[in-house]
Amino acid sequence: MAGKPMSWKWRLTIAGVILALVLIGTVFTPVGHDLMRGWIRDYYYSLPPAERAESDAADYWLALAFFVGFICQQDQDAMEMYREFLGTATTDKGDFWVRSYDWQEDWAGFFEYDRQKRTWTGWGMMHPRAPEAFYNYIQLYGPTVSDQFEGREGYHYYDLFHEKYRRYAKDGKWLPHPNFYVYWEKMKLIIMKNRAKTPPVPMTKPEKYPGPK
Repeated sequence: MAGKPMSWKWRLTIAGVILALVLIGTVFTPVGHDLMRGWIRDYYYSLPPAERAESDAADYWLALAFFVGFICQQDQDAMEMYREFLGTATTDKGDFWVRSYDWQEDWAGFFEYDRQKRTWTGWGMMHPRAPEAFYNYIQLYGPTVSDQFEGREGYHYYDLFHEKYRRYAKDGKWLPHPNFYVYWEKMKLIIMKNRAKTPPVPMTKPEKYPGPK
């Protein structure tokens, strides 16, 4: 005797469970992360260049980078996302620090600079959340390398947000990134891990800048 047909409620429930498992599997896998990165990239590039720097796409990108690195423990993928955000992604010419001699920074990622017009678009070191992105990058970078390499990379925080930022600032003010001081005390400790370098001394913190007193 045939069994009683399954009710539509049970069918819907089972279908919902299967869909949820598929979604969970996608969210926690590199394939899913690639899909989400692609969606954010498409959204970013669909915007007029002048609107990209201030778009909410940056928040989506950084949230995904945090999820990939700190929740899913896919350190390399997350670090590359942070480097793309900062404009310092690795290319076939090497990493950003190899490509940045003589003030001729060769950016790679979501940061574009026009040397003739002295204008920039995209995220990069000029974005308000860039120091936060670099700090999260260092948190992932540190456990994978020696203290010497971590310290060298920590020094790059100063280079990006105290030196390069001042050269690129649109308003012409010779000041570091507004959020430079938020992470500077932590970065000094990281720099000291490289015993060949001593932490540089930044300019006195301007009034009304975020960060420790």
